[in-house]
Amino acid sequence: MGRYFVFRLRGKGQKTKKLHKALTYIASEIARKVKKKMVSENEQPDVYRFLFDLVSLPDYSEKYSISFQKCREWKCIEKPNVQKIFPYMNNLQRLYTCQNYLSMDLTDEIGFEWKKWEEKESNFLTDMGLLMGWANEGLLHLLYNHQNDYSWFNLL
Repeated sequence: MGRYFVFRLRGKGQKTKKLHKALTYIASEIARKVKKKMVSENEQPDVYRFLFDLVSLPDYSEKYSISFQKCREWKCIEKPNVQKIFPYMNNLQRLYTCQNYLSMDLTDEIGFEWKKWEEKESNFLTDMGLLMGWANEGLLHLLYNHQNDYSWFNLL
């Protein structure tokens, strides 16, 4: 939910006090858990991505930069295993996410995954969903061909 609120605040729509209040509540709870080292290994990559996006907002940058810096020291962030991080993502999503959030150059790996994807007879798409369906594939193709920005992908 926090990442959704961050993306709403980045948008051009109306920015309400309720939106800021909800995001501040979520961010404060996460910062508290980071400070007390209560973030599980499974949650660490997603908490890192949330704080990465949060500190890009001017209203939140200063207040949460210390929590974000602590996250950068986590083993899964400092020395990420690309095959294991973000286990709920497919390989392409994982590679793009690591490239975007962890400043890794994975261009060759992404190209290889695209070739594997295109060579499959059946790529298990069963619905129109953004996360794993045909909509995801179409948007990934636009992203791969540099015809779309990363905002939709980062939100996923």
